[in-house]
Amino acid sequence: MSIENVVTIMLFGAYNSIEQFLRYNDVKKRGLRRRTKKKIGLVALSIGVGFLMTVIIPIWGWIIAAGAGLIYCGWYLIEHHK
Repeated sequence: MSIENVVTIMLFGAYNSIEQFLRYNDVKKRGLRRRTKKKIGLVALSIGVGFLMTVIIPIWGWIIAAGAGLIYCGWYLIEHHK
């Protein structure tokens, strides 16, 4: 990339300095940027929370409901025992 391109990009306000431009491009070539890693983490967190809310919590809800039903049946049998 030539210095003319760098100056052109700087004029449009994309970068504050040539050093920032060069630093940005070096980081981009090395691997994922911090912002990209945060986005990937947010996606993983969303999937985890969605899984928790759709699978784990309803299962525990059904277990609690079944336990309450068994307790009710037990009290009913004790009260109506001859």
